[in-house]
Amino acid sequence: KLKGIVVDDSQAEVQGSWSHSLSRGPYFHKGYCHDGNGGKGSRSAKFTAKLKPGTYEVRLVWPQDTNRATNVPVTVYYADGEKTIIVNQRKVPPIDKAALSLGTFSFGDSGSVSLTNKGTDGYVIADAVQFLKK
Repeated sequence: KLKGIVVDDSQAEVQGSWSHSLSRGPYFHKGYCHDGNGGKGSRSAKFTAKLKPGTYEVRLVWPQDTNRATNVPVTVYYADGEKTIIVNQRKVPPIDKAALSLGTFSFGDSGSVSLTNKGTDGYVIADAVQFLKK
């Protein structure tokens, strides 16, 4: 279980072909999606949450494996703009072996995080995004 507001891959707005999987845990809810290590540049997933205006820590959730991409572009869309962070999904996420903090941001009544497989060097995983009010 994750605290705060969590958007699962089943709620994400996806572009391109993604596959559902349960093969590697831990994962949030009922599995995760991956890009099949193909269609580079044509696949993306956008996680959008309804929020109360304020400051939130934003975390990306994924199950680690050695076939994952080391260079996943993840963009946080917040009140003052957007910020892209390159995420290594081969590494075990540092928070409870499940999540990585993307930083703390100010939001209005919604917030979004998108990831893409453009230029990536392995499987890109879309599992969940967590918003924790500060």
